[in-house]
Amino acid sequence: MLGAFLGFVVSLAVNKAISAGLGDAKWLLPVFIGPLFEEAIKVFCMLAVALALPRVFPNRRYSVLVGAVTGLGFGVLATIVTMMTGEAQGFNAFARLVATPITQPLFSAFMGIGIFVFLSRRSTDSSGSSILGLPALFALIAFSSHALANTIDFVAPGGVGAFVAALTICPLFVFLLRDFLGGHLNILHFLEPADESSEAPPPEPQF
Repeated sequence: MLGAFLGFVVSLAVNKAISAGLGDAKWLLPVFIGPLFEEAIKVFCMLAVALALPRVFPNRRYSVLVGAVTGLGFGVLATIVTMMTGEAQGFNAFARLVATPITQPLFSAFMGIGIFVFLSRRSTDSSGSSILGLPALFALIAFSSHALANTIDFVAPGGVGAFVAALTICPLFVFLLRDFLGGHLNILHFLEPADESSEAPPPEPQF
């Protein structure tokens, strides 16, 4: 609820404040600025909850679920508002109703797992570098997937791009998320206990 409300309100305010000054570069708003601010606000809200209630993020799977729910709440609120204001009508509104439960949760799921890794390292890292490495990588993945989906939506407006993004970009990142969760999504038993805790972060990949 916190991420959905603040994420939408803040991003809407930022969009309104800077859209007039972009001129011919209005494409920057949906393609770059929007995803950046939206994911930043959502991760700020999730981090606030995580610091207040650390047991909400006991392992990677719970963290992914919290991130996905945050993204879903944000997407549903944004879709409802666009429909009420008339910005999305007909097929466009239908496409967003279908695509939002697929795209927005996926973007924020990567932010959730990044917060878990950050919290895991924070207790043992006094140098302040715990935000680097995997946490930063997950944030970059969240932003990149969001930006790619928005780019497709911008290039093919009217709801067509939203459908295309849900069917192309999202499956690719779902497979990536599956790898970070141990090689399987285990949908039917997603929150089964795993051999991991906030005291034992997942190992960084070896290059």
